[in-house]
Amino acid sequence: MPSPRDGSSTVSYLTLRIETSNRHFLAKSEHGHPVLLIETCLPVGVYPASLKLENLTVMHGYAGTMKTPEGEVTGVFSIVECRVTDDALVGSFLRLSSHLLNGLPELPEPRDVAIEVRKLVQIFQALRQPPAKSIQGLWAELFVLANSPDLPKWAAAWHDDPMERYDFAMQRLRVEVKSSGNRLRSHHFSHEQLHPPSGVELWIASVFVERSTAGTDCIELLHQIQSRLSGDSVFEVESKLIGALGSDYIKARAFVFDDELAKNSLSFIPVTSIPRIADDLPEGVSELRYTVLIPQSVSWQRNYPANSSF
Repeated sequence: MPSPRDGSSTVSYLTLRIETSNRHFLAKSEHGHPVLLIETCLPVGVYPASLKLENLTVMHGYAGTMKTPEGEVTGVFSIVECRVTDDALVGSFLRLSSHLLNGLPELPEPRDVAIEVRKLVQIFQALRQPPAKSIQGLWAELFVLANSPDLPKWAAAWHDDPMERYDFAMQRLRVEVKSSGNRLRSHHFSHEQLHPPSGVELWIASVFVERSTAGTDCIELLHQIQSRLSGDSVFEVESKLIGALGSDYIKARAFVFDDELAKNSLSFIPVTSIPRIADDLPEGVSELRYTVLIPQSVSWQRNYPANSSF
């Protein structure tokens, strides 16, 4: 498949047509990497610059003839190669690519593809970053999300930035998820977390988390959640998880936790029932963090906040 820009570069793929499109294809490179080929029209102006990153390669303006089971196809293509072989990452690339294609016209210009691919690049660049949260903590958040009574609403409320003060934010409701691996409701808080803004109702979702071969991992919980979502929400929840796990994403499959223990232990506790230091700190004191062992005698409920059944 020679490039129309210089007539010398060549790539070769055996492709399969994507079912939802007559103009876009999937292929496998000689190294076993998944490849997305997007047919484009000739550009108005110059081609966008190619990208070669650690786990993604993007090239525009490659023209030629491809072999498919239905016959040969001739056109000009943008090529996105995901240079990974890990099954979880390959699955993410394919799902996120499907969303990318939904945002394109039937025969896009290369610059249209470049704009959409930029979103994919940003997500996969997160894989090079240190994790923002632990695998255990994110599993607990996904578990709370997967079992929520109104999953689309809770998915939209899940933090965009894993460093936000609360894990879920809905109008005047906040929910912070805390997990424990020793079956004690002993959790770490920042002082500010336990003192929400005036008029905001804060609940702590406390859950016991233990590793078990009979449980689920973060990726399995993600798939359960996505199966009940549609449209942009499917893309957004996966991009949030990748951004939070960072370089731990590949390791997440190895951490399997007990669903039944989590289900039986999940409790929602109003912040007013949790022991905490008074709001006003002495002058000069800031960034205070402390551990709270929540007494068994405190008021708690099994239902999700707003009287939604678990």
